[in-house]
Amino acid sequence: MEISNLKGMLYGANDEIYNNIERLNSLNVFPIPDGDTGTNMNHTMDGIVQVLVKIGDRELQEDDFDDLYNGVLMASQGNSGVILSQWFKGFLGSLKYADELSIETLFEAFENGTQTAYNAVSSPVEGTFLTVCREATEYAEEELSEEMSVADFIECLLTGAKESLERTPELLPVLKEAGVVDSGAMGFVFLLTGMLKACSDSFEIDLDKYTQSVNVQSQAPESDSFGYCTELIIELMSELREETAVDYLNTVGDSVVSVKDGNILKIHVHTQKPENILTFFHKYGEFKKIKIENMNVQHQEMIAIEKSNYDIIAVADGNGTADIFKNSGAKFVIDGGQSDNISVGEILDCVNSSDCNEIIILPNNKNILMVAQQAQSNSNKSIHIVKSSSMAEGYSALSVADKFESVNTILSKMKEAVLNTTTATVAVANKSANMGGIMISAGDYIGMINDKIVTANKDVQTTIAALMEKLPQIYSKRTFDIFLGKSQPIQKTSKIEKIINSSIPNAEINFINGGQEIYNYVFCIR
Repeated sequence: MEISNLKGMLYGANDEIYNNIERLNSLNVFPIPDGDTGTNMNHTMDGIVQVLVKIGDRELQEDDFDDLYNGVLMASQGNSGVILSQWFKGFLGSLKYADELSIETLFEAFENGTQTAYNAVSSPVEGTFLTVCREATEYAEEELSEEMSVADFIECLLTGAKESLERTPELLPVLKEAGVVDSGAMGFVFLLTGMLKACSDSFEIDLDKYTQSVNVQSQAPESDSFGYCTELIIELMSELREETAVDYLNTVGDSVVSVKDGNILKIHVHTQKPENILTFFHKYGEFKKIKIENMNVQHQEMIAIEKSNYDIIAVADGNGTADIFKNSGAKFVIDGGQSDNISVGEILDCVNSSDCNEIIILPNNKNILMVAQQAQSNSNKSIHIVKSSSMAEGYSALSVADKFESVNTILSKMKEAVLNTTTATVAVANKSANMGGIMISAGDYIGMINDKIVTANKDVQTTIAALMEKLPQIYSKRTFDIFLGKSQPIQKTSKIEKIINSSIPNAEINFINGGQEIYNYVFCIR
């Protein structure tokens, strides 16, 4: 079989993973929307398809293999995507100088792919993608024969992979408890299934389809347009519902805060056209206070007087969190987080846009750490990663940032801040489960401490109260920064404040309009 037939196998693998995104995502151990393996693997495969589309109908050349790996690496996101990209590194590297696609060259490629993927993980866990790659290759090695065709060999790999997949719950107790197989491992099964389908004479490559569907690679972040910070206090003379005010403000700006107390309305918004906001609200009453500051001018003045020793790249979940991170010193903020992972390319776009040679990355999610590490190893700049695994830890790390101190000093302070931060979260369960003896029903409010589920209840207030009881160490801590989710109004927080104060009197409590999708509340406890 010609080496160019590899293009069809890669297209076939892409198709099969794409067609099973939701199935892979559904293999979620946690009872909250955390299943993003299918999404991550699909985005990672997009990197290969982008290169294949550019290659078109011509034969594969040696340089194409480097481009294919670079494409899959830059597009990789999440742990599952990064591990898949490293499997392709070994797989494609073995085939780069091959004259034909034989069972011998393919076996070497699969073996090398498995070894490279294992080497990329600092502490390999069995019962995952890695195990199924290895055991599928070992199974195929035992069945090798001179009579085999390439299709026979791929089918043999697939048989071994399916058998290995069924054993993953026996190797990982958390899978057995949840009653699922490993999602990344199943992704490898789909990859092989797609490759096998591509070996059929009926498989055709429709370049027009791929050209239309291929995702555009991430662009470098556009320069921020800060606009005007607008704060108003209005004495209302006619009826204006607070919801109407908020809906309007969200159409003309961001970082919206609105508080109504009797006939007094206080608003805060970042907008490009403050005059339109004045016109709108003047219809309803008289201004008692107007404060408008040009953030573009402030930003330029800050640039003029400050010389950064480093730049910070932070991942933020929610528009409000992104604003806070920018105001706290992050030069680049990438939208992502829980079930919304980012790619290696997105991080490198920021790195390459920075004028600094020293870069600090705050991944703020355990599933983005490997992506950051790949960006680190693929840049000539000096990149430092602070292993922040939550938005709360990232916020604490940013709170100690000082542009005038050395990178080593700041890194030491950030790491200490992360270690001294407790993250507690509340989210709604999207399915029933038994997690560590805690019975959870779909629709329950789950309380977690550093990603470990400690309580589940029918109402959010009971869950928050239970969280306070599960955190005895916080009695020596007095600061609670609470990021409110997208559906949690900042005006309705008094009950939460009472619950916290009943356990920790005199606690300092700050509410932040985070706007995150999955978590109703993220507690940063310091």
